[in-house]
Amino acid sequence: MVHRFPRSPVHAGSRISPVAQQEMDRMDIYHKLFLVARKDQLHRARLVSNLGPPRILDLGTGTGIWAIEMAE
Repeated sequence: MVHRFPRSPVHAGSRISPVAQQEMDRMDIYHKLFLVARKDQLHRARLVSNLGPPRILDLGTGTGIWAIEMAE
């Protein structure tokens, strides 16, 4: 059995992975699942603010909802 996956054209400067609305919705639901499992804690790291506002690195592995919620 051969599985065929839909292909999207790749243009110069475009993302390698497809960014379909359905995929973005799935990633947002996945984020909410982990948020519920972690009892609404976005992180476990201790944020030290004695050097000014905390600095956080978002590796860009989602839709950006985590970074937005952390900024709030």
